[in-house]
Amino acid sequence: MPLTIVATFQAKPEAAERLQEGLQALAVPTREEEGCISYRLYVDPEDPAAMVMVEQWADGAAIDAHNQSEHLQAFAKVAPELLAAPLSVDVLKPTKD
Repeated sequence: MPLTIVATFQAKPEAAERLQEGLQALAVPTREEEGCISYRLYVDPEDPAAMVMVEQWADGAAIDAHNQSEHLQAFAKVAPELLAAPLSVDVLKPTKD
């Protein structure tokens, strides 16, 4: 069953541009991963330090593989210095229509 992840980021004001660049760079290899259906960054037009990554994955195994990927692990090492608040991650599954 496909799963959607909504990851919310609040950058330090002075780090907003660096965070956005890092997330956009992360998206490039992530979109090539097996099981990645969609991986898209959104920025609040009123607050450029507020960002949301909306991800769609084929299943939990694809998410697990992504979480272990080199590019995500490298980003996770630098992200804390860019964030003003802890990362919020919600994993959602679709309802039956």
